[in-house]
Amino acid sequence: DQAELAEIETFVEADGRVVMATEPDAAFDRPGAASLDAALGTTTEPGYVYNMAENDLNYQRVYATPTDESGLTEGVDRAMFATATPVGTTAAEGDVLRPIEGSQLSTSRAATDAPLLVRNDGVVMVGDSDFLSPENAQRADNDALIGNLADFLVRNDRSPDRQPPTAGG
Repeated sequence: DQAELAEIETFVEADGRVVMATEPDAAFDRPGAASLDAALGTTTEPGYVYNMAENDLNYQRVYATPTDESGLTEGVDRAMFATATPVGTTAAEGDVLRPIEGSQLSTSRAATDAPLLVRNDGVVMVGDSDFLSPENAQRADNDALIGNLADFLVRNDRSPDRQPPTAGG
């Protein structure tokens, strides 16, 4: 619905924070996903990332490592994503976590280092939602990543004078 998209855009433009998680098959399950991605400045690629050589219990449970140090990657040497799809952003901030060497993309079977977690200002896009589940929260450094995402959501530079944000102002 266009009104809901406008509300989300207004929230983000007023320095609100959003974490959006997707799955490889989400494009088929989420009507309007492309509109939401466009509104938030994020993208997803078809397929899933896998690693036959080094993984967590099976080839689809891939590891990802930070590209640089940031508040989102503090204490995260390696995160584990159970079924991840590549994600991207239209912003210069770019990627935060990329799959480890030896990872491949299911649609091409070619090697990939496409980001699995990106940040675009107040928006974080994750190519997997299962890393948040209780059975995966303690895998690798997922607990630190989850804590960092929670911190990201509650910290902002919003002015109390602009609360709540309204469309057009």
